[in-house]
Amino acid sequence: MGKAKAKLTPAEKAQRRSHTIKHLKQYSALYAMMILPLLYFIIFKYVPMFGNILAFRRYRPGQGMFGTEWTLRYFERFLKDPAFWRAFRNTLVVSLENLVINFPLPIIFAILLNEVRNKHLKKLCRLSPTCPALFPRW
Repeated sequence: MGKAKAKLTPAEKAQRRSHTIKHLKQYSALYAMMILPLLYFIIFKYVPMFGNILAFRRYRPGQGMFGTEWTLRYFERFLKDPAFWRAFRNTLVVSLENLVINFPLPIIFAILLNEVRNKHLKKLCRLSPTCPALFPRW
């Protein structure tokens, strides 16, 4: 199975603690650089997840988010709506069409471009798909 951990003596604990403090001081600049990305993810990714609780609660003003009972009523109503299934089907169809059409096109273009022998024509053909992105539409 696994090894049993031996208890640390006070001297070993102090040694580990001093090693940890030394490590933190040595790499303090890296830890300081990690603060902003961590704050970003906490504020903009994890905090909004608490709002998702409302999707599973029967919200009543005045009772707060946590003062109401749990329910799946809104999901049941949403899934029974024929407009949802029509929109869901349309989304799948458009996504599959996009995948079938847009995935092989750059590969086919690259293979065809590889077959062009004229150097100047090849450069022109390579530039032409990117030109619309280079010049803004006025």
